[in-house]
Amino acid sequence: MTENDPSVASLKKAGAKCRLSQVHEGRPFRSDGVEFSGTTVSGLRYEWKLPKPADVEAAFVQEQFKHKLSKVFNAELQTDDEDFDAVVYIKSRDYIDTGEFLQDPRIREIVKRVIGSGGTISVEGADVTYAFIEDNATRADLEADMAYLVDALMARA
Repeated sequence: MTENDPSVASLKKAGAKCRLSQVHEGRPFRSDGVEFSGTTVSGLRYEWKLPKPADVEAAFVQEQFKHKLSKVFNAELQTDDEDFDAVVYIKSRDYIDTGEFLQDPRIREIVKRVIGSGGTISVEGADVTYAFIEDNATRADLEADMAYLVDALMARA
């Protein structure tokens, strides 16, 4: 995080709208490929409405066996970052713009951290959902990462 990084307040000032909700749900929790059943997880869910639609349309989910199997029949966007590709499965209608977005190593690290801890990130037009499971990272760090990601999407609108 640097002093030039965007903040949630600066994104709102630029016209983005955000709704925050606390999430508690009982579900299997996956961490590093291991599934824990009957776990209650809690986290924060941010739903952003950008001033203009971004050119990226994608859902980032945790890589699972069914995704590995589907790669036999369908192409999946790969980033050539083996650590990222092992954790994150990308569902996208536009591999070119999504691939360009993921060229930024910090974006890949943010997505990998959120998805690897059981969270979700999706972008559809002007709608961005960023939900993370509470872990050892501070809320301020997670929000700074989210602001960086949303700012990068706004720059692509």
